This record gives sequence, C-alpha cells and structure tokens, in this order.
Amino acid sequence: MYKNIYPVRLFLIILFIFCGCAGRHNNLYLLLDNADGLYAGSSVISRGVIIGKVEELSLSNTWIVVKMTTKEKYKLPKESDFKVRLGNVLQRKFNIDVTFSSSKDTYANNDTVMVHNKKGIERNVIPVELDSSSRAEMLKVFKQLDTLLNSKSKAKG
Repeated sequence: MYKNIYPVRLFLIILFIFCGCAGRHNNLYLLLDNADGLYAGSSVISRGVIIGKVEELSLSNTWIVVKMTTKEKYKLPKESDFKVRLGNVLQRKFNIDVTFSSSKDTYANNDTVMVHNKKGIERNVIPVELDSSSRAEMLKVFKQLDTLLNSKSKAKG
C-alpha cells in the first residue's frame, strides 16, 4: 500500500528542487570586445550589491559572448552601462559592474547587449602578484593602518 507513495514523493521533491527553490533568474547576453579577467562565476555588481553572476563565456568570430544571469528582482534598465572591472586586487577578481540608466524600459530575458570596451578593462588599481606570506604581511599592515586611522578619528570626535 505505501510502496506507491515513495515514487510520488521522489517526483515531488525533484520537481520542487528544479522549479521552486532554484530561484528565478533572467539571462542577459553581453557581446564584448574584450573580456580579459572574466570567468564563469564572476560576479555581476551594481553599486556594491551582487545582482547576478557570469554563467559562461564563449568566442564568436568578432565578439566574446558572455552569458550572465541576474536575480529576477533586479530589472536592468535598457541603456545601462556594463564594464568589466577589477574588484579585488589581492585575488585578481574581475566583475561586471552595472550602472543602471534612467530608462523605464528594461531588458527582457535572453536579450543581447553590445558592449564596446576596446579601450580595455577598467582597472582601478594595478594587480600585484603576491605569495601567501606576502599577502598575509600586507593584510597585517592594512589592519594596523586601519587601527591607526580609526583611533585618530575617534580622538577627533
């Protein structure tokens, strides 16, 4: 009698996993001149908030095709600005930085956007190669500097 219930439960669990809890996302395809530093798994960020990630990169005859997903709650306005930026100098992580436009029209799921960045990737700082001991030493210096700056600002306040 109960043997017939287990396949139904298994089916419902699988259905829930693939349809319900995976979350809703929108795909957007970017056509880039240059994707130096990007990789599958890179973050898509707007004003410091992670709104999605890079799913895959592929090469066409003239473009690098970047498939990115964004969380459905973030509607990307058309004519938004997309830039590849160095996000973390110590780990050399590159992200796609999105500056929303004021347009009321938004990109639909699976839209494609051409992004001209022939000037190259926007690097806020020059990447430095560090081994683990140098990285640890640099982090120690940053913490000391942070402590020093915080103590001076507290003394003024």
